[in-house]
Amino acid sequence: MYNSFFGLRESPFSIAPNPRYLYMSEQHRDAFAHLHYGVQARGGFVMLSGEVGAGKTTLCRSLLHQLPPKTDVAYIFNPAQTSVELYIAICEELAIKLPDQSERSSKLLQSLIYQHLLEAHSRGRNTLLIIDEAQSLPLGVIEQLRLLTNLETDDQKLLQIILLGQPELRDLIADPSLKQLSQRITARFHLGPLGKEDVLPYIQHRLTTAGANGQLFDPHVCQQIYNLSKGVPRLINVICDRALLAAYTRNSHQITDAILEQAAHEALGTSVPIPKRKPEIKKVAAVALVTAGVAGVVLFSSVNLFTTADSQETSGSEAIQQPTNEAEMVAATDSAQPLIAKTESNPDKANSSTALNSSTKAINPVLASKKPTAPPKAAQVIKKDEYAAYKVLLQLWQISSDGFNDDPCRFVAQQGLRCLHDTGTLAQLEQLNRPALIRVKTDKGIEEAALTTLTAKLATVIIGRQVLELTPEQLRKQWDGSFTLFWRPPPNYRAALRAGETHKSVSWLKKQLVNLTSAPLDIQNQHFNSKLEFWVKTFQRSRGLDEDGIVGPLTLIHLNSVTSSKTPLLSQYGG
Repeated sequence: MYNSFFGLRESPFSIAPNPRYLYMSEQHRDAFAHLHYGVQARGGFVMLSGEVGAGKTTLCRSLLHQLPPKTDVAYIFNPAQTSVELYIAICEELAIKLPDQSERSSKLLQSLIYQHLLEAHSRGRNTLLIIDEAQSLPLGVIEQLRLLTNLETDDQKLLQIILLGQPELRDLIADPSLKQLSQRITARFHLGPLGKEDVLPYIQHRLTTAGANGQLFDPHVCQQIYNLSKGVPRLINVICDRALLAAYTRNSHQITDAILEQAAHEALGTSVPIPKRKPEIKKVAAVALVTAGVAGVVLFSSVNLFTTADSQETSGSEAIQQPTNEAEMVAATDSAQPLIAKTESNPDKANSSTALNSSTKAINPVLASKKPTAPPKAAQVIKKDEYAAYKVLLQLWQISSDGFNDDPCRFVAQQGLRCLHDTGTLAQLEQLNRPALIRVKTDKGIEEAALTTLTAKLATVIIGRQVLELTPEQLRKQWDGSFTLFWRPPPNYRAALRAGETHKSVSWLKKQLVNLTSAPLDIQNQHFNSKLEFWVKTFQRSRGLDEDGIVGPLTLIHLNSVTSSKTPLLSQYGG
C-alpha cells in the first residue's frame, strides 16, 4: 500500500524469512559461522537456539543459499509428531518412495532412509535435515533422530541434522536421557536480540534492500523502537511496518514520535507513550579536562580547531595543580572527569584565564600553570610532543616510562609489546580499538598526539599537555591518516601464522578460539590444520577483517581485544 509513496520496490518489513533481508550483526555472523562449520565438518548435529523472532529461520534460509551444489535438504516445519510421522515427512522431503500405508512401520521407514543415504553418498551427494521449532520434539522422537546419524563412513556422517528452536531447546537437549545426542552436537549457538547500536543499521539495511534512498527513521525514533521491541527483529519489523503505514496515511515522509506512538499502539496492542526528545544542546564552547596524567584547560571552537597561541599561565587560586610524580599521574588518570568551564559573574574572575576570550578570532587554549617536565637527555632525539604522546600510551598500557629512550618500539619490545605503524581511516582505528599515536595539523605545523578515545561521537586527543575533546569529523580534517599503536603478540610469536605450519604459538591461538567460540580444537596440537584455518576465517569474518586465514598483527589485535581484560581500548578512555 505504502511502497510507491516511499519509493520502495517491495515491503521492507515483512516477517517472512527472506535471506535477502538478513542483517548480519556481530552475533548473527557468529551464529552463521557455527551453522556453516557444522555443515562443513560433516558432524552429526548442529543446534541454533534463540528467542521467538530472533532470526533463526532467516539465518538458516541464508545458509541454504550457500550450500554446496550436491546437497539434498529435508526441511521439517512441524516436528510435534510421532517417529513414524517424522520419518514419513523426511521421506517426502527427500523424494523417497513410501510403502503402502499399512506397511509404514518405524523400522521399515528407517531402513528406507538408510538406503537412500548410502545411495546418495555413492553419488557424491550430501544430505542435510533441518528441523525448525525443534523444542517441540518429543524425547522419543529425538532418540530416533540420533539413530539416523549412526550411519557413517570412517570420517563423516551420512546425515547431518540442524536443530532450530526456542530457548527451551537447550533445556530439552540437556535432559540426562539425551546425553548421547548432546555429545554429538558439533556446533551450538544461542541467538539473542539485537543490541541498541544495531537497530538503526538493521532498519536502514531493510529499507535500502527494498529500494529506499533516504533515512525514514532517525536515531531517536530507532532508540524508541529498540525500547519497544527489546531488540527482537520480528517485533522491530511489525512496529516499522505499522509506522510506515501510519506515515503514509498522514502523508508524511518521516517517522515522527507521534507516528511511532500510534504504530506501537497498533502493533503491540497497548498504549505506549514515546518519551519526548531532549532539547538539542549546542556545542560546548569551553571544556576543562583532566585526563591521562595531564591537567589542563582547553578551549576550542568548530572553526580552526587546532589553532593555538603561546602558552598562558594561570595564577593564584585559578592554577590547576599538576601531579608531581608518576604515582600521582596514574591517580589523576583514574579519578579525573571533564569539567565545563563557565564564565563567572565576578568581574575579577571573568577577566581570569578561565574566561572565554571575547575576541572574534579562534579561541585560544589556556594551558596549566606548570611547564612540562623536560624528558631525559636520551629522549631528546625524538620531538617533545612525540615523547609526550608515547608516554601517554605507556601509561594506558600500565608500563613505567623509566628508561624510555629515543627508540619507543625497541623500548616496548622489552615490555612484551610490538609497534604497528600504518595508515588508514578513523573507522579503521575505531575498529582496531587501540590508543594510538597520530599526527595532526596545528598552527605550529604537524604535531604528534595521543588518541585515547574514539567512538562514533567522541575523539579525545592529547597534544603535549593539552587535552581536546572533539567530534570524529573535526579530527578527520586535521589528521594526516598515519598512526602507531602497541599490540601484544602471543608467546614465542615471530611471524604471521598460517595453515600448514607447526609452532608453539598455534596452541595459544587454538586456546583463545576455544575460549571465545567453543570451537572443537585440540589445544595441545601445535599444527595449524584446515580446521583451525576455518575458525580463524570465521573469527576474521566476525570482526570485518580480510578472510585470509593468516594470523598476523591485525587478527591478533582483534583477538586480544575480546580475550584480554588487560588490553587498553579506545572506548575505555577519555572523558
